[in-house]
Amino acid sequence: MGVSQNTTIGIDTYTLPSNYNKRLVIMIQSPPEEGSTNLGLLQTIPFNEFLALRNPLVVGEDVPKFLSILGTSFVVYPRPDKIYTMNLHYYSKITLPTNGSDEIETVTGLPARWHQNLINGVIAEGLRYVDDVRQEAARLRFSSNILTMMREEEARMSPKRHRGFKSEGGLPRMP
Repeated sequence: MGVSQNTTIGIDTYTLPSNYNKRLVIMIQSPPEEGSTNLGLLQTIPFNEFLALRNPLVVGEDVPKFLSILGTSFVVYPRPDKIYTMNLHYYSKITLPTNGSDEIETVTGLPARWHQNLINGVIAEGLRYVDDVRQEAARLRFSSNILTMMREEEARMSPKRHRGFKSEGGLPRMP
């Protein structure tokens, strides 16, 4: 995800976007009156190193070069001396459709009763990067549910078989 945010002269703390999940990269640009040229990426450093770097007795302002994330905010150093444009790039949070919504069905074509299986499949894929044992179990469960879903949908879509009407003697009626 990418958004732009302007700095404020002398202010070093900014709020992260509400849909921020992880991995913030910021490209800083010079002010528009100076041509909006890229000045480089801000280097991310741990907050304890950031505190050691930022001496409260030295009030300096310049082009920001470092950033550190603290809760729902990020802090830049040095404090901006002008209004710069920060282009924020990050992984955003996944938002699930609200209850009663048909967004998943519209996008995937899956009926509502199979939405949980779709979510389970996404989780199984994500576990591939974290935990092989849980991923294998989740993948098998997802595959089994897909086969069940296919059988149910085929049965639902196939022509209904009606038993023929029988006469009182047990023989089929003739048209």
